[in-house]
Amino acid sequence: MPSILSRISSIKNDPVKALQVFNLMRFFVTLSAGIALAKSGLPTGDISLYESWLFFGNLLTFFWMGGGQNALVSLYPKLENPEHRKVLLFQSFVLFTSLALVACALLVFAGSWIGPRFTNEGHIPSLGLLCIFILGNAPAQLVQLHYLLENKARAILVYGGLSFGLQLVAILLPLILGVGVKGIFTSLAIWAVFKWCWLLVLVLRHGIWIFDFSQLRHFAWLMLPLTLHILVGNSVEYTDGLIVANYFGDEKQFALFRFGARELPITMLLVGGIVTGMVPVLARDMEAGLSELRKRVSRLAHWLFPLSGLLMFLSVPVFPMVYNGDFAISAKVFNIYLLFLCSRILLPQVVIIGKQRNFVLVYSAIFETALNIVLSLWWVRYWGLQGIAMASALAFMLNKFNLMAYNYWALGIPPGRYIPIRLWSAYSLGLVLCYLASIWIYD
Repeated sequence: MPSILSRISSIKNDPVKALQVFNLMRFFVTLSAGIALAKSGLPTGDISLYESWLFFGNLLTFFWMGGGQNALVSLYPKLENPEHRKVLLFQSFVLFTSLALVACALLVFAGSWIGPRFTNEGHIPSLGLLCIFILGNAPAQLVQLHYLLENKARAILVYGGLSFGLQLVAILLPLILGVGVKGIFTSLAIWAVFKWCWLLVLVLRHGIWIFDFSQLRHFAWLMLPLTLHILVGNSVEYTDGLIVANYFGDEKQFALFRFGARELPITMLLVGGIVTGMVPVLARDMEAGLSELRKRVSRLAHWLFPLSGLLMFLSVPVFPMVYNGDFAISAKVFNIYLLFLCSRILLPQVVIIGKQRNFVLVYSAIFETALNIVLSLWWVRYWGLQGIAMASALAFMLNKFNLMAYNYWALGIPPGRYIPIRLWSAYSLGLVLCYLASIWIYD
């Protein structure tokens, strides 16, 4: 019991851990909402409409939101003057809100072209409510970042609990009342407005409402390459899908690949929390930050690797049980994606963002994408869907090695200062052996 209490206490006082818990809250609410929709008796077409609505809400925002967040957490700690930080908070609020307006305008003007390509209705569903949702939800990502940068771990947890709790209510209440998917859209739009109002109160209390064009230009310049990095980095998912669709010419194969081509969600959430949370730490104090990053990676590795190894052996029998017998190949693709952990947990990009060498990430992402396409087109001929997955895993690993080499040669920071190399090597070897053992058992 004392150990559990001490862990809870450490989360309340550690903003990085609090951000990881915040990400887990988001995941479990999304998962719970999906289960509730599936069990609600709603027609499949309505559930598809809900997914399409959220897809459109993310389509024109995910890249600049990610780039803006990473730029903010790298710049904020370097501003020693408290007034400059307050000005940056206001300018971030204005910039994010402006970009959300641009995203809404693009959806309105391009809706007649985009809608028929993604929905059976031929238009973007409930476009007005979607615009309200985007205008509220996208800028509100600044709330947890403000608490992170101010080291307010408890505030992150309180905001996350209240925000995601209300999100779940916004989805469940219309289902209980029987008002259907359009009612959910209305509830989520109201929820997004609530989040935006929370942000507005923060900016009114802690921001200084003046424009500093020099600071804004610097912030935008930091944001641009990080936005491009996310755009290019996420293109791997789409290029793999295109290769599957064009090589096999079979919708069934595309579905089998997509169901397996997913990393363990908890890995993405926890590692993502470390990336966002540690950037300001390294920006403030590089030496202390490198040591702290190494410790956090070690703690995460101690249970993510064993969990992934266990799933290697469970996935092949479980996938056909959850879906059907055709999805056995999806499990084999999933096992390859579990190997992504070996490179996912290497975090050279945190050092690069902390040093504000952001364009390096863009060049490296272009290298990864090009290598992935070449290897996928080559290996799909020999190993089919698994060949495409293996190409992605290798390209991602080489991309991380490329960034680690840059940190060493250009910044003078060897990998051992932020990566527990022996621990990583042992766990990675063990995970590879688990993968080989799963092939031997099930093939």
